[in-house]
Amino acid sequence: MPTQGTQPTNRGGILAWANTPWGNFVAEWDENGNLLREECKPQKKGEVAKHYRETWLEAARRAAHGVVHGAVGLSKAALGVDATEKGVRDRRWEVCRSCDKATRNKHGEPNRCGECGCVLAAKIRIARESCPLHKW
Repeated sequence: MPTQGTQPTNRGGILAWANTPWGNFVAEWDENGNLLREECKPQKKGEVAKHYRETWLEAARRAAHGVVHGAVGLSKAALGVDATEKGVRDRRWEVCRSCDKATRNKHGEPNRCGECGCVLAAKIRIARESCPLHKW
C-alpha cells in the first residue's frame, strides 16, 4: 500500500514524499517553488525508472504548490486580506452553487472546487482569485 504526503518545512517551503511499489521518492521546494533537493530510489531500472521519477516529481510539484496556495488563500480569507466586496462574493457564491464541478457537503452546499481543489468559502472572498473554469 503506497504512503505519501506533503508537509511544510521550517524554511517556508514544502517537502513531499511517497513510498510506493515503484520506489521511494522525496522532493523539497522553497517558498518560490524552486526544487531544492530530490531523492529518487526507484524499484525499476532504465526507462521505467525515469518515467516513474518524472511522473512522481510533476505530481508532487503540483501537490506542493496546491498546499502552499491553499494555506495562503485560507490565511488571506481569515484575515480579510485582498478581500472582495460583499456583492462580488455573493455573485461568485451563486456561480459556485450552480456549478456541477463543485464538491458538496452533506447539506448539498458546495464546499470545494472540483477543478482546483480550493475551499470555496475562502476562494470567493479573495479579490485576486478566479474560477479555473473562467466563470468568474
